[in-house]
Amino acid sequence: MSETDKTAQARAERRRQAEATKFMRTFFDIPADELKRGGPAKGHSTLTLRENQPEFYADAPWRLERDMDAIPLLFLVREANLKKAGKGPWKLEELWVEQLVSGTWQPVAGSPYLPAALPGVDADGFIAESYWTHSVLLDLAALHDIQPDRGQVVDLRVEFKGRFPPYKRLDPDPPIRYLRVYLARHGLPLGRAAADGNGRHWFYGDTHYHSACTNDIWEFGNPVGAARAAGHALGLDWLVVTDHSCDLDDLDPPQVGSRFERLKAEIAALAAADGHFRVIQGEEITLANDEKWYVHMLAIGGLTNLIPGGFWPDTDSILNTLAAKLNGLIARWGGYPADAIKRLVGPVLPFEQVLARVPAETLLVAAHPYSAAQPPPKGLWRPQDLGHERLTGHEFWNGRARRKTVVTDNPFEGVAWDLPDDDKRVDDLRQRVNGEWEAALRRAADDWFDGQGRPGHWPVFIAGSDAHGDFNYSVGVGWDYRQYGFVIDNALGRVRTAVHLPDRAAGGLPEQTEILDALRCGSCLVTDGPVLELSAQQGARLAHMGQVLPVHDAVLVEVVLHTTDEFGSADQVEVITYAAKAKRPVRSKVRPGLSRLVTFDGRYGYLRAQVTTTGPHRELFCCFTNPIWLDNRTGGPVELNIRVKQ
Repeated sequence: MSETDKTAQARAERRRQAEATKFMRTFFDIPADELKRGGPAKGHSTLTLRENQPEFYADAPWRLERDMDAIPLLFLVREANLKKAGKGPWKLEELWVEQLVSGTWQPVAGSPYLPAALPGVDADGFIAESYWTHSVLLDLAALHDIQPDRGQVVDLRVEFKGRFPPYKRLDPDPPIRYLRVYLARHGLPLGRAAADGNGRHWFYGDTHYHSACTNDIWEFGNPVGAARAAGHALGLDWLVVTDHSCDLDDLDPPQVGSRFERLKAEIAALAAADGHFRVIQGEEITLANDEKWYVHMLAIGGLTNLIPGGFWPDTDSILNTLAAKLNGLIARWGGYPADAIKRLVGPVLPFEQVLARVPAETLLVAAHPYSAAQPPPKGLWRPQDLGHERLTGHEFWNGRARRKTVVTDNPFEGVAWDLPDDDKRVDDLRQRVNGEWEAALRRAADDWFDGQGRPGHWPVFIAGSDAHGDFNYSVGVGWDYRQYGFVIDNALGRVRTAVHLPDRAAGGLPEQTEILDALRCGSCLVTDGPVLELSAQQGARLAHMGQVLPVHDAVLVEVVLHTTDEFGSADQVEVITYAAKAKRPVRSKVRPGLSRLVTFDGRYGYLRAQVTTTGPHRELFCCFTNPIWLDNRTGGPVELNIRVKQ
């Protein structure tokens, strides 16, 4: 090793130590009263508590698609069976579901739910499982004041009435979970409900979701079956379950097999029984770069075996020291398994070793590639890894949090929930897309050579919610524990990847292989609202996203904006064109109903489109397409006639 390499390695190690030390200071510098009650949040209605006692959740999709007539509602209690003095086991008495009607809370049909009617709860109200869930359907016909044409909000609350030892009285401050569901008037643009039973070519999904198999001392998700129901209800067609590699190797006696194997069996059973929704098995792998910084990568489809990746590596002395201190802290809480932290520690493989273990058909996506994967230390993807030919895409859009509040008992009461500040969020997103991602596309065009047929490699733009359960909103994981308690509106399906299958004959849901093939070639776009239908035509040849169009003469570029009153309108659509070796892309802003001529002067290049719409409450929504690639056989200037329709 050269002296320069040694110096760089030493500098990297000092950075790692500084990151770890900073995190330890943050973790341990917590006021005693906050540590005692689990953080600064009020009550225990919506938070995962830092002290060891039962955790209570209810969840429902944030949106109900136009073709759905019932809201799937999930109840979840974690660690109600703990036998710690004064805290458990907790005893359920009644489970109430109420709707806000004209300013007052009124019970919905079927409420209250009593222990005798709930599976997994004995006659005395005790829950035997450490992770208990139950799902019900709330028929819209049984709710109050539902408008026939909808386009309205339904406010619900779930109250867990029960007793703690010594069971002499009901808990005077029962856990309450507030939920808000928008009943859509129109279907997602070009989606299932918008097609109204006719053939369609667009299929919505979420590429990054954590189920109940992500279940450890800090975080957990919702069951796969409940996620399938919520995803279908809000308008999705497919979902990739990407639980953390550090959780999937866990054993949960008396259940047989690892979580990975049980998840694989559950997804296979869903696939055999369900022709209306695709659940795709994936994994979020923790891996290391050469500086021992730890990053996350999504592996999607085709997995037969677990790819190992501990949250903290078992070979890192800095992090193992931290883990030992955390074990001591957890021991003082009591009740948690002695190996609660140890279960997160395991082997972390370098990037190339992970690639060698992943099946060839598995898609690999850099998860949140330009933000830290996890502390400590902050792990950032290396440029050379992001450009690796085995990497299918980049998850540039990871989650979509518009609203944020510290009012955790009922986040919808907070002013911040009603007055989102979207400008900076959207500006940051567009800068990232027009910066790092655009640069990667330009490199692909610049490196395209004669006889290659298409660019050798380019990162497909993919989006995922990174939701951990979170059908309605997220209380998240706060790594600065003093800030834990912030609620954001990110949830399953808030940001979506829509695959486009233009050559598919009319019929039912595409197979998993069709979805993966579309993602692999870039026949997809990302959105949290509108959809841009992008095509380019030269004579009889027609190309869509992810395809190559040979050009030699005038080209018609058509962009059709699809939106609804839910996502608002746009004054203009932006079409970006780039010819290889040019100094910069050409950005053309075109109003719907108008057209614009642009000269493409280069041998190779691409075009793509993006738009921002303004919703009814001035919230902003975005859509970004993947590119159509242009192969200019003549090498001379070609005229692009860009038309925008709505």
